[in-house]
Amino acid sequence: MPEIADDVHRIAVRLPLANPDAFDVDALTPVFHDWIRRGDVAEGLLIDVADYKHVPDGPGIILIGHEWDRSVDYGNGAAGVMSVAKRGLEGDLATRIRAVARDAYRTAAALARAEAVGPSAEVRTDEIEILLLDRLNAPNTPETLAAAAPAITEALAPVGGVGAPERLGDERRPFRVRVTLGSRASASERAAALS
Repeated sequence: MPEIADDVHRIAVRLPLANPDAFDVDALTPVFHDWIRRGDVAEGLLIDVADYKHVPDGPGIILIGHEWDRSVDYGNGAAGVMSVAKRGLEGDLATRIRAVARDAYRTAAALARAEAVGPSAEVRTDEIEILLLDRLNAPNTPETLAAAAPAITEALAPVGGVGAPERLGDERRPFRVRVTLGSRASASERAAALS
């Protein structure tokens, strides 16, 4: 299915928090504002912070950027660090997925180092969710899974122990898979492996 490789550029990666009950979502807004002021923590042009924590199972707190959005997302009822590429990705699908996964791990590592948030932002590194946010070219179907699975596996191969992608949700939702990862590592180590 070459349409996936050629046309899907809005890609998201979500990393579940290791201890979501310990995470202080209110501490996140000043951290993201500090990242905008500093301009050296995350890639791309950072624009604003949006607070959607009042939305049940919603996007939480979003650091809005021109090329990327980063957030602590509450989709599916559990908190996770999410990175969404909106534009500017290059290469084949595996290369694009790897770039977004690397950014998600870098974001998680930076949050865990932030004094106001700290260890409560540590993510599980044995699991990762990948979303292809293009319902026209990548509907949430078994056919898309069959077409995208090789690229997903190739993208994550540098971290080792990559399990088979498991499709989540139904066809009304964007394409989303969960992948288990075998070896234990920190978010920084995962980011380095994907560099």
